[in-house]
Amino acid sequence: MATDIKEMDIEDISVLRPGTVYKATGHAGEILVLKCEAANVNADQLTHAKRAMQAVDATAGAVKALKNDEKAALKKWVDFLARATSNFADNKIHNLESGPSAKDLHAVLTQQTHALWYKMPFSQLTTADKALDARMGANGTVDKSGVKMFEDGLKATDGIEQLGRIIAADLFIGNQDRFNPAEGSKRQYGGKSLNVRALKNIANLFLLGSKNDQKMAFSGRDFFDPGNGYRNVDMSLADVRDRYSEEWIGEILCDKKTRKAFAKDVVADLETLLCPNTKRLSPRTKLGGKAVKRVENGMVDGMRLVVQQLTSKYNRGGVWPAGVKERYDQFKAALT
Repeated sequence: MATDIKEMDIEDISVLRPGTVYKATGHAGEILVLKCEAANVNADQLTHAKRAMQAVDATAGAVKALKNDEKAALKKWVDFLARATSNFADNKIHNLESGPSAKDLHAVLTQQTHALWYKMPFSQLTTADKALDARMGANGTVDKSGVKMFEDGLKATDGIEQLGRIIAADLFIGNQDRFNPAEGSKRQYGGKSLNVRALKNIANLFLLGSKNDQKMAFSGRDFFDPGNGYRNVDMSLADVRDRYSEEWIGEILCDKKTRKAFAKDVVADLETLLCPNTKRLSPRTKLGGKAVKRVENGMVDGMRLVVQQLTSKYNRGGVWPAGVKERYDQFKAALT
């Protein structure tokens, strides 16, 4: 993270998500995650967004846009593999070619020459969708261990509160690809259709930890939403609203009534994940009667941390982008 990526540093690259997310390994075993976003976003937008996430989750906010020289190093690496395997295939070995990961990366670098790339530290992550698939027996065997780990993480001291803080940072940024107060989702798990009120993308609900009984914590990883108009921090909230016909979802947190209603929806969705076979109106709960208040407390604390972080970043000589300043002012006013 602290030095530039060079072609000779790269020992291997594997695909975590085709066309977008890669795991890069160095010759000394060091690991980075690389992500490619659409060409309609830029490094400045990422920088302003990550400042809000850093306030509540330093690990998730530890992202850095790749320089042109670093992107060129990735291209040289895949070009070398293509060239070397082609030469061997022609002269020595029949049908030799680059591996699937190198091909995938080569295609992205060749076809999306102006895309934003950024790097982040590698972490062991568990996602709610995989845990729920296992819980519902998507692969033929029911495995409740992943869902139980999510439950334990939520019920742990400061567990569900940390999720509330991440939600606050997401809504400040305008990230609609995790929780969205205005839109839930519907998806099939193990032959059962689950409806959720506010959890937009279950795959973006991350739990950070390892398999050796370490404490699990919720992560704000993958916070940058390139398809959202509010990534344009230089535009006022009104201008974004007019151009993209979408509201800034952070306003939900600035009113006690709407914030509490949203917290209730979040908890209801979490209960659905933890007990997918229980009816929505069932009195049975996994998270307990204080869950809504705990989520709301986390949201408020997240708002406070974002305000503190941005005060420090911008008031010591930085230039406030119009969209950042307006959101900051609304969060700050809601806390008084």
